[in-house]
Amino acid sequence: MSNHEQVYEHVISAVKQADTAIVTNSFEALKTVEIIERIYEAAAV
Repeated sequence: MSNHEQVYEHVISAVKQADTAIVTNSFEALKTVEIIERIYEAAAV
């Protein structure tokens, strides 16, 4: 199970409320995207 829904809800809350900091790390997100891209590339072989 992923926690994507919780992450999305937190980001939306942070955007709507100026006093809430976004805790989602963009570098960690990039790692996830890179892993997914590698999976797709490997499946295409």
